[in-house]
Amino acid sequence: MRVQNQVAVHHSARLHQVNSHHIAVQNASHMRRQMAALQSLVDRVIIVLDESMMRSIKLEASTRTVVISASQQRHIIDRRQISSQKDADICAYRLTEALSDIRYKRKEQKIPYCWEVVGFTNSANRYVRVVIKLIPKDRSVSHKDELWIRTACPAGDKNLKKWLLKGVFVGIDIGEA
Repeated sequence: MRVQNQVAVHHSARLHQVNSHHIAVQNASHMRRQMAALQSLVDRVIIVLDESMMRSIKLEASTRTVVISASQQRHIIDRRQISSQKDADICAYRLTEALSDIRYKRKEQKIPYCWEVVGFTNSANRYVRVVIKLIPKDRSVSHKDELWIRTACPAGDKNLKKWLLKGVFVGIDIGEA
């Protein structure tokens, strides 16, 4: 009986060691995939806004190209705990969709050089709140006006209704001058 107990304890310890090794290998593999996704990120053009949209949200700049930085993309990956370039591409695509279908703008912009808008993404069937930041040419590295995504997050139906009722956001008219 004593030998059987020793065998059982040895077997249990060996099983624990194998399981621990398996978990460590899985974690290392996940970390390698995540690091590869993070390292492959570069600043990415999200959209070129058309002139009528620029007028509608009252954004005056010599550029219409909106870019998301590599560091913002890394933040999205970390925050959403995604681990592949494909997931990062989906996030960028949804930002493009939201900025292609802007439906609301903040009535009074809170932060200088920032425009807060809410757009709709058909692929996710939800609203996304996006803050676009203008870096004027005198403060930009390129010495040209630059438009960057400052932040973006889902805007649930409940929050959107509350914002609209309070007058924080108002609908936009593409024909607005």
